[in-house]
Amino acid sequence: LVICCRPHINTNLHSVVATLAHFLRSQGASGLLGQLLADGGDVRDPQLALGLARGDLASLARQPLLCIDDADVLLMRDVEAEAQPARAFLDALRANVPMLLAGQRTIVTADADVLVRNLPLSDAGDMLNALDMRIDPDALARIHAATGGNTRLLTLLAQMRQPGESAQ
Repeated sequence: LVICCRPHINTNLHSVVATLAHFLRSQGASGLLGQLLADGGDVRDPQLALGLARGDLASLARQPLLCIDDADVLLMRDVEAEAQPARAFLDALRANVPMLLAGQRTIVTADADVLVRNLPLSDAGDMLNALDMRIDPDALARIHAATGGNTRLLTLLAQMRQPGESAQ
């Protein structure tokens, strides 16, 4: 799931919860969306929404990756007050779903800071094979050129691939 943060459009709790609920429903988990509909589209109880989101995430056969693009928009002064509940909700979900937060500044405290060096081409291929992503040498060269051998990007690529989808 990718959420691109835009000031005053989707930086509030309702937008984040509704987007997550719709995505979870598309994956077969409807508890959060059911509550959102029962509450007339409002998030009346953020803790209940959080619990339902956790339950829906736990029920999925395949764990999704939650990508928040331009996450630092949630820290902008003119949206800070409306975005605070959304930031708290996302922060509370960190233990339940892997998140990729992209932006100029961090919005949550990281679990760990780890310096990981980029992999050379052959090691990148070994890593992708270990992640069950078998690819030919030309595709590996293109992927390595695009990612620079960054292990997080290689892992993200492998996780985003759907079952049965060609890795080429």
